[in-house]
Amino acid sequence: MSSTEYKIRPLIRKDRKVLAAMIRKLADKIGANGLLNILVADPDAPLPAADGAAGSEKAAKGDAFSRIGVEIIKQLLDILEDDVAAWFADLLGITVEEFDKMPFNIEMIVVEQLMEAPEANDFFSGALRAYNKMKQSVPGLQTRKTA
Repeated sequence: MSSTEYKIRPLIRKDRKVLAAMIRKLADKIGANGLLNILVADPDAPLPAADGAAGSEKAAKGDAFSRIGVEIIKQLLDILEDDVAAWFADLLGITVEEFDKMPFNIEMIVVEQLMEAPEANDFFSGALRAYNKMKQSVPGLQTRKTA
C-alpha cells in the first residue's frame, strides 16, 4: 500500500482535547521550561520544504506546525508513544492493534497530513501566541534562548 492510501479524518474538537491532554502530560514529564524551549525553538530559521528548499509556499502554509508542531509531536512520540499511537489510530479510523501493524513510516505519513490540516496549524499558532503573551507578562520565564 502506498502512503496515499492512508488518510486521516478531518480534525475535530475532540482532537484538540486529546492533543492538549498529551501536551500537559509531556509538560509533566519534561517540565514547563522544557516545553517552553520547544515553543521557542529557532523561530527565525527558514522553514524546510518537502523538497528540501527553504521558504516554500507549502512550508509557509504550515508555519506554526512546522516550527513547533513537528517538534512537539516528536517529543510526544518519544515520551508518550502509546498515547500518540492511540490518537493516530483514531485519526485513521482503526484500532491501536491495527495501527501497530501499519507500515514502518506510518507516523511520518500521519504527521505530514497533520501539517497540511489548517486546524492543526491554527492550534499551534494559538500556542505560539499564548507563549508570546506569557513571555511579556511573566518575568523570569527561562528558556535556552533567554537563560
